[in-house]
Amino acid sequence: MKTQLLFPTFSVLVTSAIICVAAESKRVEREVRFTSAHYSISEVDDRPVATLTSKPVYPAHLRPDKVRGEVVIGLIVSGEGIPTEVQYRLATDEAFIEAAIECVKKWRFKPAKKQGESVPCSMYVPLIFQTNEK
Repeated sequence: MKTQLLFPTFSVLVTSAIICVAAESKRVEREVRFTSAHYSISEVDDRPVATLTSKPVYPAHLRPDKVRGEVVIGLIVSGEGIPTEVQYRLATDEAFIEAAIECVKKWRFKPAKKQGESVPCSMYVPLIFQTNEK
């Protein structure tokens, strides 16, 4: 399956590049396996569009070190526009995973359309974690 990233409009810095991380990083990667019936992003006529987003909460224990990280989240947007089966695909540090998942679960979408009907659709979104402190 070809992975495609979608970029909803929100104030968290989002990029399509995977961050190159130093050797001390805790990078984790896993295969995403969705269990419910859905279309892939390449099979729908109209892709899901984020209508309500929020920033992920930066883990407080990482703030002193100003650790920058990325989590790529896989999810299914239901026919009602609700994120389901939210799980991580890649994280540059395990400490960011829970915050990223909890954030995306609160998002809402205009659902994907296939032949004019709302359908469930899988997609991937990257979230960047960084402090704005100098």
